[in-house]
Amino acid sequence: MIMVLAGTKEARFIAAGLEKAGFPVAATTAYPHGSRLLRAHFGGKILSGPLDEEGLKKAISGLGASLVVDATHPFAVEISANAARACAALGVELVRFEREGLHCGLHGNVTTVSGTAEACREAQKYEGPVFLATGSSTLEEFAACLGAERLVVRVLPTSTALCLCEELGIGAERIVAMQGPFSRPLNEELFRRYNVSVLVTKESGKTGGLQEKVDAARLLGIPVIVID
Repeated sequence: MIMVLAGTKEARFIAAGLEKAGFPVAATTAYPHGSRLLRAHFGGKILSGPLDEEGLKKAISGLGASLVVDATHPFAVEISANAARACAALGVELVRFEREGLHCGLHGNVTTVSGTAEACREAQKYEGPVFLATGSSTLEEFAACLGAERLVVRVLPTSTALCLCEELGIGAERIVAMQGPFSRPLNEELFRRYNVSVLVTKESGKTGGLQEKVDAARLLGIPVIVID
């Protein structure tokens, strides 16, 4: 049995490809939204819900998995660390899939930073609306640092993400609830629509739509802060 830690576009194709090749495969996702996307490609067993180290051990043992493929998001560092520890404890082989990055911080209008705190400090140098394309997990930190009234956020169209925005005081008129990745023209239109002064995003790689965001911002003369 192969266990695929999913939650990304690549993971959906990895799970489906292994299944098509005749391997017994099970996959995990942290949220129901990810499970629905995975089910469109994959017919095997799906475990839905967050898993800590002990939860992973139980899942691996329960499935009788002899191989774990970690194809989670580049920024999902906690699940990757938990998987490494769980597999080491059980003596199960672990393979990590790494998506190709862009390394776009070396040119143009892009400043690369090492984390959320540094991104906040960099964004404070600009006035006007800050477009956050970093997901919902760090919204609280950005709202505390920059002020919720300055933020335009692009999040998944889930009740969890929308409730968090509401709790933080981010008005509906400044929420873009859409499933990505997005084309350059759509990014360009959104940046124009909200009169964006600076874009903050993650180094989500080629398949995460980073190039399209950077290109749209460059066309409009908008500086970009990329969390590496």
